[in-house]
Amino acid sequence: MKAEMIKRTFTTRTPDKPGAFMRACKVIMDRGGNITRVSYKRGGQNLFIEVQATKDVLDSIEKDLSAISYVDFVPKVPIVLVMEIKIPDRPGTLYPVLEIIDRHDVNISYLNSRDETSNYQHFKIGMEVSDPSVSKQILDEVSELYVLNVVSYNGNYDELDSTVKYIRLANTIQKMFSLDDRKTIELITECRGVSRLLTDRGEDPDKVFDKVLTLAEFISSHRDLDFNPRITRRQLTEETELVVIEPPCGSNTYVLRNGDCLLFVDTGMGIFSDEMVTELWEMFPSFFSMRKTLLVTHADADHSGLLSIMENAEIVVSAKAAARLLDMAVATGDEDPYDYCYTRLSRIITDYVPPEKGCMRIIGDAPEGHKDFSPLGRVEFGDLELELYEGPGVRSKSEMIVFCRSPKMLFTGDIYCNTEDVIPERARFNAIAPFVPDDPQADKAALEDARKKLEAIMDSVGRDGMIVCGGHGAVRILRGGRHGQHFRDIGAHPCDARPLRAHGRRDGRGHRAHGGGIPGVRIREHGLPVHIPVQMRGQVQGRHGGADHRREPQADRLHGHAGRHGPSDPEMVGIRLPSPRAVLQGEGRRALPGPRPVQGGGAGSRDQDGFP
Repeated sequence: MKAEMIKRTFTTRTPDKPGAFMRACKVIMDRGGNITRVSYKRGGQNLFIEVQATKDVLDSIEKDLSAISYVDFVPKVPIVLVMEIKIPDRPGTLYPVLEIIDRHDVNISYLNSRDETSNYQHFKIGMEVSDPSVSKQILDEVSELYVLNVVSYNGNYDELDSTVKYIRLANTIQKMFSLDDRKTIELITECRGVSRLLTDRGEDPDKVFDKVLTLAEFISSHRDLDFNPRITRRQLTEETELVVIEPPCGSNTYVLRNGDCLLFVDTGMGIFSDEMVTELWEMFPSFFSMRKTLLVTHADADHSGLLSIMENAEIVVSAKAAARLLDMAVATGDEDPYDYCYTRLSRIITDYVPPEKGCMRIIGDAPEGHKDFSPLGRVEFGDLELELYEGPGVRSKSEMIVFCRSPKMLFTGDIYCNTEDVIPERARFNAIAPFVPDDPQADKAALEDARKKLEAIMDSVGRDGMIVCGGHGAVRILRGGRHGQHFRDIGAHPCDARPLRAHGRRDGRGHRAHGGGIPGVRIREHGLPVHIPVQMRGQVQGRHGGADHRREPQADRLHGHAGRHGPSDPEMVGIRLPSPRAVLQGEGRRALPGPRPVQGGGAGSRDQDGFP
């Protein structure tokens, strides 16, 4: 029987002198091995060479490389690796795993199973493997079939350590967000691709994995009752109102309201869809039947998370943004592999789901490689006319800006972010996540150029009094003449914030939980009815029904003013809903009460720019 061809990666210490790689190649060639991958970065100490051959040939190559001091050949201590596999409780489902182990000629040293649910069994399989590349291949192949975790590992091999790390990372994130099996396997697959891409470039994949874990922990700690956005509003004209929602992380969401129509500019992260929809429903009781237009400044997961769940909605985007929305993992450039890899993983963690292609309307046809703001078209919304422009590439992607001449208003996407005036949660997020990074030198010039060109559009109507809505942070209103201060340097005008609380849960399958008849709001996610329980407003309580002492000043602001929504709009006066304890205990299972004023003081003060 013909010996099986397998792959092994040799981590060699090649001298930094001419002919060093050729000498290693001759050793491999003389033994009949085939080089399938090579990775080397000048200044590093190691050359990684992946070779395909039979096991005996690979062992001979390793001895020969050791003889010329390229590798240290010592008898390897067997790797003890125990993996736990979640296998459907059906006949024959374990067999493919055993086939993989047998194909790699590995002996099982430990086997245990438990029937944890009626649909799955959890198998622990222990193996002693003397070759780390074989262990890696087994883990990679099994993880393509089922969800698995590494529960025990005593090795210290670079190529296997990274695989074990990202499998454990995926399992940690699965527990945080109750990911279903499909999402967990997808996350492991993406981690494997990230690890391979960065390793091939001589980069460290752990840098991305550590950042992703930090992001996941932050998001997990700001969901449900801990989701406290700053919400501000302004009456722009007699017909149209602007609402600004600043979440703890992800982009701002801007909502223009005119009668029974809403227009959104960006929608934040999908992971907060329960909380965001609850906020929107509380502000607009007829939210689900209202007509919606969604504009996307650029196709990042933190700006487009709600696109796939909105009903009665049309998504208006540029052709470039539409293509990226449908495949968020497509490379956008080679300048920053870390940013690209981080994007691939964060789209899963932030629960990004691409919208239906039929819901998108492509606007404009900007020329490829344009260096200025190219007009895409206009959108009429009530008494406002919005001009859309596609900007030059910034951070390897093109931003679409939304410009209104009367009243003077500009939505900039991430070309401008107000990092000086943010809620405390957002300030902490900015310190750990690269969505609003310190610009690398290569991108800084492009960003400065885009801002200067954007100023020319602003100057066409004059900057004084212009409302500038950046991708993140508080809105700014410019003061000064036609050639006044750069808008980044204008002081922020504080806005009166109305923090809200939303409550949402997930079931074990990663879907939004029904709660068995708990009163709330129904939307759709991935074509399935979804139930969002609603948290009371005005009498903020904690998870277990007691008073919430974590954010007393915010709770006080809820009680202190009756007109947080603006006294002229009867729909924006706040509602009282059953407390979390009453909801969870099944009390008050009645129709939701209609809008009702929150008792308290007057309409509240306004600053010089009219923000309530």
